[in-house]
Amino acid sequence: MNEQNQLNQETEQSPQALAAGKAKTSPKKNQPNPRKKKQSLLISEIVTQRSASIMHLVGYGLLLLSLFDFVQIIFPPQLKNPVWEFQTIGQLVERVPVPLLALLFIFYRISGEIIEKKQIYLLRFLSWMSLLIGILYLLIIPLGIGNTFRINRANNRQIDDRLSQQNQQLEQLQTQIEGATDAQLQNFIASLNQQGATPQIDNTKEFKQQLLTQLENNQKSLEQQGQNTKKNQKLTLIKNSVKWNLGALVSGFLFIWMWHLTRWVRVRNYE
Repeated sequence: MNEQNQLNQETEQSPQALAAGKAKTSPKKNQPNPRKKKQSLLISEIVTQRSASIMHLVGYGLLLLSLFDFVQIIFPPQLKNPVWEFQTIGQLVERVPVPLLALLFIFYRISGEIIEKKQIYLLRFLSWMSLLIGILYLLIIPLGIGNTFRINRANNRQIDDRLSQQNQQLEQLQTQIEGATDAQLQNFIASLNQQGATPQIDNTKEFKQQLLTQLENNQKSLEQQGQNTKKNQKLTLIKNSVKWNLGALVSGFLFIWMWHLTRWVRVRNYE
């Protein structure tokens, strides 16, 4: 009887024991693998270091390309030519994003990175160059404003000279028409006619008046075209001047601020 009761107890406990055994033998699926986690962190650190190295390499490459571009823009210099100076300022301003990105990539550093002594000297040099370039960009602003007025006066003078020459030609033609005889008018009309057919002139005075009126209209048209040309050139000049001078101001501020933010590389404790 006792043996039968013991057998029944073991039979009742067997499902619990079986479940406990499965729980012991079954792997914990949600438990992270410490080995995998360690490898993931190691790969992440390597990728970060290599990405920073790529940024430094690209930064130095962009800076070198910018140097080639600036040399091509500046040389040969034409310091007494306001048009060349104005266009050079515009080209320097429009190409400033490349050296700014280059310096950003070069000065980008990650926490715990060790910088060699030679590289520290190079970074210091680039930091001081940022200050110098920023000051130069600020100094070209007065030059750009002054050249704007000089170019505007030169453009107006050129247009006035061209209009003066054209008006002189029209005045000479007007004098010839006023003193022309009937035969001279016939020859004049024949020279304008490609077929050489000379029309009959019934009223010489009326014909002369028509020619003089036409010349006067042409003169007014030339003056109107000259004024429109002055206006368009002045508007284009002002737009470029505002764009490039403000660009020089922003560029100078960015370079100087970059010099300020890279003070860490100029501290002597880094040696």
